[in-house]
Amino acid sequence: MAAITASNVTLLWDYSVGSASNKRVGSRRFFSIALTTQGGTAGDIPASVLGFAQIFSVQLAYFLTAGSANANVGVTLDTWGTSNNIVTFTAIDGSTAIANVTGTLVVEVFGNPT
Repeated sequence: MAAITASNVTLLWDYSVGSASNKRVGSRRFFSIALTTQGGTAGDIPASVLGFAQIFSVQLAYFLTAGSANANVGVTLDTWGTSNNIVTFTAIDGSTAIANVTGTLVVEVFGNPT
């Protein structure tokens, strides 16, 4: 299975987030990520692949499977608040075993862009 690279990632939209004094705090971006048999053993997405120096939060928008209709996907942040953030996703099949999946993962990411 291939690692997730920038060629797997499509930026859907991006907007800056600021404070009351109109100072830019970060960016909120939605990404579509093409998965090809990933999630069980190759589920790390480095912040740099998403164009971020630091990630503050990540949220799953949806997952469209191209395989088993019973696949479930969850996303989390690994090493929160450091400069080497990694978005980690895990997929499980209908039997709750870790599984590799093929499909489209859409996530919302908030952080400091590079």
